[in-house]
Amino acid sequence: MKKGESHATTARSSGARTGGQRATLRSITTILGPREEHWEYLILAAAVVGLASGASAVALRSAVHHVFTLLSGLDPLWIFLMPAVGAFLGVMLVRDVFREDAGHGVPDVIRAVGLRGGRMPLRSVFSRWLGSLANVGAGGSAGLEGPIVHSAGALGSAIGRWMRLDDRRRSILVGCGVAGGISAIFDAPMTGLIFAMEVILAEWATLSVVPLIISAVVATELSRGLLGHEHSFLHAPFEMQLPDLAACIVLGLLAGVVSLSLSKGIGKAHALARRIPGSSLAPFLFGLLVGAIGIWLPLAIGEGYEGVQDLLVPGEAMGLGLLAAILVAKIIATSLTLGSGAPGGVFAPCLVAGAFLGAGFQEGLRALLPHWETIAPSGSYAVVGMSGLVAGVMHAPLTGIFLVMEVTDGYDVILPLMIVSVLSLLVARRFERYSMYTEELAESGELARPGTDRRIASTLTAQDALELDVV
Repeated sequence: MKKGESHATTARSSGARTGGQRATLRSITTILGPREEHWEYLILAAAVVGLASGASAVALRSAVHHVFTLLSGLDPLWIFLMPAVGAFLGVMLVRDVFREDAGHGVPDVIRAVGLRGGRMPLRSVFSRWLGSLANVGAGGSAGLEGPIVHSAGALGSAIGRWMRLDDRRRSILVGCGVAGGISAIFDAPMTGLIFAMEVILAEWATLSVVPLIISAVVATELSRGLLGHEHSFLHAPFEMQLPDLAACIVLGLLAGVVSLSLSKGIGKAHALARRIPGSSLAPFLFGLLVGAIGIWLPLAIGEGYEGVQDLLVPGEAMGLGLLAAILVAKIIATSLTLGSGAPGGVFAPCLVAGAFLGAGFQEGLRALLPHWETIAPSGSYAVVGMSGLVAGVMHAPLTGIFLVMEVTDGYDVILPLMIVSVLSLLVARRFERYSMYTEELAESGELARPGTDRRIASTLTAQDALELDVV
């Protein structure tokens, strides 16, 4: 065979293999949906976003815990100053270094999905990530879900832009980043999936669900491979009987009231911070107050998961007075931290406040009904209270239910979780139409959910508006 013929045969063989691979990929994606949905690109992109968001979440979680552990061993004077310094640095990083508005950042992600076709600036990958490392690591009463939602969402946006996807698919990749970040940071893939769909995308379309699942799974497996797989809280078996279910109706109503207190507290603190001259003075002053609370009640600052763990494992009871004091202190510390504009999330404060509410409620029942010998342990009520606060503050009952089930393995109390979450949401919605994530957007007219006139108008092009079939 001649040399030219050999090259031609090799080229045809290589082309046949490549064509066969493409045909196989097309046949797989055809099963999933129409050709125009470009499933092959979304599946590949979702996996990449899952890896990136999972790595970002693992790094943030590990870094914050190491910093907090290191600083917790310092002199009490430094413990008093830590939250002030951390809040000051966090706000300075976000505002002055990265030139972004202060706060937890979740409204920015919702705005990007609703009005900007999933476009987020590349600097958003780093702004809240570094800001929350300073703020939460130094003892600020906040969690990590807000910063990781912002950072991972920006990662999804950047990858979508690099792959030259359209607005619809780029927005889905923002949701994939959110799902991956939440899944990895809590080791809770269902929570990541549901939070992204319930809060960020606000839709349950097949085109969205499949990529989000892939990102959540990839990010969770990465997290488990690097940090190990275990539930966030160790606990005794959860159990609740029919009388406890009746008591949970009252607990659900109380959870709604406490949720409103936390949301209103953050709003009042934010309004006060705006009146204080100097962009970083309010975070420092509010941080000093948080530090003072930490000297008095250390369980009320930082993420606060140590206190929740104490409630879930049978041991010496804290007493109703101490439980109530920590609950109030946590609400105040969280309101000061997040209201100052310091970067951080509300998941952790909700879990902690809800746990102390539930445990305190059980202690109150025991004091009022001393002959009720079959009452469920305080740990069971603590778990149910956690779900109620998440649902009430974020107006996201499914997120609250699945988050608590996944971080505690609390599937045995699914019915109480549902009762408390729904009642808490109803009470919160009765007095506040929007959650702390969407209130700012609603006030500025930037809340564009799927199916609304604002969202439809934002997606119209000039060609869509033209009448092309005029005779």
